Amino acid sequence: MNFTVRAEDIMTPRKLLDQRSRDADAEKVAAAMGFDAIPISRSDGKILEFWSRTDGQRIRIRRAHRTAHDASVESLLAPLGAHLIQFVCYRSEVVGLIDASDLNKPIARIAWLYPMLELERALLDAARAFKISEVEQASALGGHAIVTRQRQTSAKRHDLEMPLLEYAQFPNLLRAGRYLGLLDLDDSTIDDLNTVRKRAAHSGDVVVGNRAECARLSRVLETARKAACHTQGLRRRKLG
Repeated sequence: MNFTVRAEDIMTPRKLLDQRSRDADAEKVAAAMGFDAIPISRSDGKILEFWSRTDGQRIRIRRAHRTAHDASVESLLAPLGAHLIQFVCYRSEVVGLIDASDLNKPIARIAWLYPMLELERALLDAARAFKISEVEQASALGGHAIVTRQRQTSAKRHDLEMPLLEYAQFPNLLRAGRYLGLLDLDDSTIDDLNTVRKRAAHSGDVVVGNRAECARLSRVLETARKAACHTQGLRRRKLG
């Protein structure tokens, strides 16, 4: 399934941007509001430059500062991590602005959560395809099997009949998948995946706290996709 959150979905629209025509005014707004960039608008309405609070000067909008309106938010991780404000363009016109804080918006969180859900689904589908018994699933969950079984029993009271692994929490499912020979991830990687999943799923948590975390998030998303592809491509399990 193709799922994409686009730049235009998380940008601050141009009409809401605090634009200035003079450097002095732009500098004051940037300092007062803590904005990294203030668009500089010309008399004809075009935006070709911006005031950079980091550089303390007016900077021309180069290709590195521009992104298409329909670009995926994931493609923005590298430039935003490199402190490159992204002006969102439709054709040649600036229609909005994105900075690193926008990566925490609710709709952006869907993009970070989705690869984790794909991995989760790949593991559960593999468990069904290999006809892994409830006994073996419980063994794979180890000490977490009791609580997982309680959730399963509660669901059955409402006529919800699903295998035990369907009720496992994400990190426990990943470790169970490793035990069952469905994927090969170490505990540190599983912790990284779980951290992104939890932060993306809860609006009170920050997924990207600073620009340095953009690269980490990109790596975790790629790990989740590779693990899901690995599991989906299995023809047999590698136990032990």
